Amino acid sequence: MSTWTAKRRAPSARALRDAQMMPLLLVLWQANYCVYGSRKLQIAARRAGHGIGRDQVGRLMRQLWIRGVKRTKKVNLTGTDPAATRPGDLVERDFTADAPNRLWVADLTHVAAWSGVAYVCFITDAFSRRIVGWRGGADKKNPKGVGRVGGGGGPLGAGWVVWGGPPPPRRPPSGFSCPPPPASPRCGGCVRR
Repeated sequence: MSTWTAKRRAPSARALRDAQMMPLLLVLWQANYCVYGSRKLQIAARRAGHGIGRDQVGRLMRQLWIRGVKRTKKVNLTGTDPAATRPGDLVERDFTADAPNRLWVADLTHVAAWSGVAYVCFITDAFSRRIVGWRGGADKKNPKGVGRVGGGGGPLGAGWVVWGGPPPPRRPPSGFSCPPPPASPRCGGCVRR
């Protein structure tokens, strides 16, 4: 079929039904404070007497450029300041090390919790890829908080949880279905302050 023939042909039944349903869905979406997604909008359309499927509602919502409100909040970890000077790249993007404790790499991440967001900073040894220490807090901008290293006491400073002992075994010893108890000599997952 040529392009000329396709343009001259009468619209299909699906295109006619879509043209009929799009304004109705838009009115229903606006009547429900513009928060309904495809599932709830399909339920509202059926309640109003229009038989329509959820996938069709989703497709028409994409064509109308409307969407439901998401309850999750996006957490922005890094806010860049265009006026600030960037720190130098001390390792020149080479994150390999010849021996343990030659290069430590820090990473800041967030964990969703019921009470809000918890921020956790991990310090990892680049050679063994083990977590050397970690620290958590409720506020990433707290001066005593997550990203600060130093302050005396231990290899990382006060307040850091230091990983101690040998690396944990790859699988539990025979007879255990979970990690070994802390009294076991094979326990490598113990943390000490």
